[in-house]
Amino acid sequence: MLRQARWTWAVILAAWLVALACGQAEQQATNDSTFGGGGGGGGGKSDDDDDAAAAASVVVVYGSTAAEPKGYATLLEDNGYTVKMVTEANFPSVSLTGVKVLISDTTAYWLNQNSVAMVKNSGVPVIGVFEGGGDLFDYLGLNLGWANGYWSYAVQQVRVVDPGHPVFTTPFDLGVTDDELITVMASPADFYYHDTTPPWPNVLPLADRPVETGFAGITVERGKYLYWPFDDMPGSLSTLGQQLFINCVHYLATQ
Repeated sequence: MLRQARWTWAVILAAWLVALACGQAEQQATNDSTFGGGGGGGGGKSDDDDDAAAAASVVVVYGSTAAEPKGYATLLEDNGYTVKMVTEANFPSVSLTGVKVLISDTTAYWLNQNSVAMVKNSGVPVIGVFEGGGDLFDYLGLNLGWANGYWSYAVQQVRVVDPGHPVFTTPFDLGVTDDELITVMASPADFYYHDTTPPWPNVLPLADRPVETGFAGITVERGKYLYWPFDDMPGSLSTLGQQLFINCVHYLATQ
């Protein structure tokens, strides 16, 4: 009887140890699945994590044209960005904490100096679009302001100056070459450019106007202020123009 009892308890103990080991293995599998461990891969991120890391917060200060907010929001959100649309009148109430890029496409000309001070003090990179962007750049004391440029009509193309720059390669590789004419607008638009001959300090021309060289259209100053020369944004962009604009946003967002 004693031998039989010992055998019974041994069976019970063995079964309990097997169940415990199985439970630990199941829990480890769950942990590996949840946190990306296992397999010696150093841990991994889910696709959702990658998407979150790629997204940047963009504030668009827009004018009175009703189509502009929707167009910007659609273009940027379709490319993984979170977007806040705001008029210049409401801009002082916006927090720029965590914002990666500010896009200025206004019609109110940045007359509120408190708004200008907000932009300057935040250090947020800016894409200045046509006149509203140029006016902001004037108030920020940049060379690429509205006061230093020239107006052209019915322009669709730019001439590539620096094809290896990230605005032409990342995330969309546009496959452009030096001095190539590329069609940015689906239909002709007003165009504003700057005479960068001789070269201006802290200014990097990326694309000239189509006629002649040394008249910069798409230009970066101090590595964080990008001038976009075309009016009629963003609904009139060609497919290539949309990709180029997203590349410009990405470039500033990753500085």
